Amino acid sequence: MKLLRVAVPLIAAGVAAVFLAASLPDTILAGDAEAYRARMAELFSGKVPYFEFPFEHLPGMLIPLSAAWLLGGSSGLSGYAFALAGVSLICLLATSFVLMRIELAVPSEGLTVRWLLLTVPLLPFLLFRNDSWSVLLAMLGIWLAIDGRSGASKTALGLGVISKLWPAVWAVPQWWSGRKRGAVVLGVMASAGLLVTASPAVQAIQDPQGLHTETLMGSVFGMVRSIAGSDLGLTNTAAVYIDAPGWAIVVNLVVGLGLGAWSLRRLREPFTWEGAFLLAGALVGAGLIASPFFSTQYVAWIAPLVAIHKKLTRPTLLISVVSLVLIITWFRLFDGVVWWWSLLVARNLLLVGLTVGLIVARPSSRAPSGRSSIDNLSPPG
Repeated sequence: MKLLRVAVPLIAAGVAAVFLAASLPDTILAGDAEAYRARMAELFSGKVPYFEFPFEHLPGMLIPLSAAWLLGGSSGLSGYAFALAGVSLICLLATSFVLMRIELAVPSEGLTVRWLLLTVPLLPFLLFRNDSWSVLLAMLGIWLAIDGRSGASKTALGLGVISKLWPAVWAVPQWWSGRKRGAVVLGVMASAGLLVTASPAVQAIQDPQGLHTETLMGSVFGMVRSIAGSDLGLTNTAAVYIDAPGWAIVVNLVVGLGLGAWSLRRLREPFTWEGAFLLAGALVGAGLIASPFFSTQYVAWIAPLVAIHKKLTRPTLLISVVSLVLIITWFRLFDGVVWWWSLLVARNLLLVGLTVGLIVARPSSRAPSGRSSIDNLSPPG
C-alpha cells in the first residue's frame, strides 16, 4: 500500500509532465530524444558505437536507450520520445521501491516521500533524459550494500559508473565503511569512464566551445553581460557555451574541489549510513560545481541523497522548482533576459549552499547499519 501511495502520484505527475512537454512550442524538454533515437538507429543497423558512429554517453547508457527503441521507439521520433519517457518512469518507480527499503533499513522515516517531492518538479525534462537509469543503479547499489549483499552492490554501482560517472562518489563512503576493495574497483571503473568521455568519438558530438552556460561561472558571465547589454558570446553545439577566459574554469574547479575536500572531514566520524548519504550528496554537489558541464537534469542525482535529511529538503526543493522554471523558459538565455540569467546564478548559489549544508549537517542517528537499522556491518569487500 505504501508503494501505491508513492507510485500513483509519480505516475500521475509523469503523465502530466509528458503533456506539458508536448504542449510547449519549444522542443527543449524532449529535444534529446531525437539525438538518442539517431544513435539507436545506427546501433540497430549493425554499427558499433564509438568506432563506427559517435556516441556521447558511456556504454551502460546503451541499455535504457536500446530499451526505448525496442519498446516502440523504432516507429518514429514521437514513438521514441514516449517510449523513453516510459523507460524513465519505470526507473523512477523502481527507485521509489528501493528507497522504501533503504528507509526501513537506515532507518529514515519519510525518505521516499521527500525524494518524490524533490523529483516531481524535474519530471518534465528528466523523463526525456537518461539520468533516471543512473539514479536507479546508484540507489540499488547502496541498498544492496546496506542489506549486506556486497557482490550485487558492486555490480549495480559498477553499472551505474559506466552509465554515468557520478555514482563513483560512493567509493568514498565504501572506503569509510571498510569496503576498500569495492572502493578501488569503483575508482578504476570511473577512471576508465573518464578516458571514454575524453575520447574523440564523444568529444566530436559534445564539441565544447568555452564554458557551459549552466556552470557557476558560466551563469555569472551571462548575468553580467545581460545586465551590461553586451554581446553574450554564446555558441550552440550539442549544448550552449559562453565565451569566457580560462581562469573562469579554474574558479569552478577551485570552489568545487574545495567543497569536496571539506566534505571529507566526515571521515573522522564513526560510520553511519545516514552520514554516508550526506557525504555522497556533498561530493555530488561539489562535483557539479567543479564540472565544466552542468545540465539541469543533474539535479536529480543529488535528490535521493539529500532526502535522507529532513531539514535540507526545502532548499533542494527550491533548486528543483527554479530548475523547472529555467528549462521551460530556456530560450530566454539567447535574448539576454536579465531575470533569466539572474535566476540561473541564484540556482547555482543555492547548490553551493546546499553542498555546504550537506557538509555540516549532523546525522540524526549515530548507529551503524547493516541488514537493518542497527545490525552489524557486512564483511568488507
